[in-house]
Amino acid sequence: MGCLFLPSVKWFFGWSILFITGIFWLTRSWEKTIVYGYWPLSVYYVGQLYVFQVIRPEELYLPLYPEGRSLYFKLTPLLILGIAMIVTWVIKMLMGRVKTDWLILILLISVLTRLVSGFEMKILPWWVEIGMMTNNLALVVWWWWTSNYLKSAKKKDREYFWKYLGEIIKVSIIIGSLLVLIQTINGSVLGLVVEQMTTLAYLGADSVGSWLIRVVGIWNHPNEAAYYILFWSIAWLLIRIKLGDNLKEILKKWLLLPLLALICLQSRTVYLAMVPIIFWGVYFYRDKINIKKLKEMRIKGGKLWLIMGILFLAVMVMGDRFLNLLTNFGENSGWDTREKLVVVATNLTKKHLWWGVGDGNFIPVAFREDLTGIMKTFPEAVHNGGLLILTEEGLVGVVVWIFFMMVFIKYWWSYTKKNLKLRWLLLGSLWSQFIVMTFQPFSNILMANFIVGVLLLANEAKLSK
Repeated sequence: MGCLFLPSVKWFFGWSILFITGIFWLTRSWEKTIVYGYWPLSVYYVGQLYVFQVIRPEELYLPLYPEGRSLYFKLTPLLILGIAMIVTWVIKMLMGRVKTDWLILILLISVLTRLVSGFEMKILPWWVEIGMMTNNLALVVWWWWTSNYLKSAKKKDREYFWKYLGEIIKVSIIIGSLLVLIQTINGSVLGLVVEQMTTLAYLGADSVGSWLIRVVGIWNHPNEAAYYILFWSIAWLLIRIKLGDNLKEILKKWLLLPLLALICLQSRTVYLAMVPIIFWGVYFYRDKINIKKLKEMRIKGGKLWLIMGILFLAVMVMGDRFLNLLTNFGENSGWDTREKLVVVATNLTKKHLWWGVGDGNFIPVAFREDLTGIMKTFPEAVHNGGLLILTEEGLVGVVVWIFFMMVFIKYWWSYTKKNLKLRWLLLGSLWSQFIVMTFQPFSNILMANFIVGVLLLANEAKLSK
């Protein structure tokens, strides 16, 4: 929480060093430093920024992009920790102290395929491609290291880890949601070091009327903010279900923060993605739902009018957003633009079928090879995560991801035979994730729900022995 008030990037680097050093001093273990230190540093994308302009403003037809389009890379404390993790992990492997499984091996192949596709197109300097690969590899290594830790740790240490991870995710949700709400009230970003955006220009046109502007929190776009808050919340819920909490222990008043934040972010796709989770809750807690007791509802001192007020806000916002969607047809509408981007992505896929155009390279390559002209008016990635993965990572990358998900679901189905509530929460969250990816340019499959799911498998593997 204290990072919100740091005056500069240098202060954030200093805080990160103190944080990691503090964990090492308390635990006297490099392994525990990695296990407990990685996630908190991953919450904020703060560091030394490098900008690479790939489209000049005079090449675009509309003045919506006064600075053209650029790709970005940041040297962050997380990247530096990632390099240290990878080096020490290699040493650990050479000493024969590493256990692995299919899921980790598949993810390592995925990192390699993305590196190959990035070097193929030569859009960014080689050192940036190496840096991006290091970020991707660091997540896998942390996953791998933590899985090994859970497989060998004592019961008390495993229990502490899950409580710690649950609290860290909870704090991340609260911070992200609070910033969304404060930005909404303020009508703009706050100028904090942890914010990635310095202005909310052009987001107002996509807001509910003129009374509720769309904000971004610590992310780049309202849809991205909603995406992360939702799946952080699902990851937290997975942990609480794993720990055996009942409904009363799960439903706390702080959950109103992410709920209000999701309403304010006005993301239609995330609203749709919440449907499978709502069905999961209604099915598994149907015996706890009593309509007759609604009038007696209290939220630790709150009354029914608070819930009714939130529902009224939700209906107002969602109704306006979906009405806008249903009436937004015709040439140059949102649907028309999406269809044209699909055509562009399809053409790119045919030309770069096997390895794709490189992770994050859709916009510059599509602009260069576009035959429809849409990239000159709307230089954005195709609004379909699956097609975006195919375009950027190629058929090889898609096959690797499909194989990963098949193996993961197989393991998950086996390990959750006696906990159907946990089983269907994660599988329902994957369905929710694919709903969002169907309509948004999100290609990040390894969201918090997936990460927690794989760690739960490692934990269950230990217990099964």
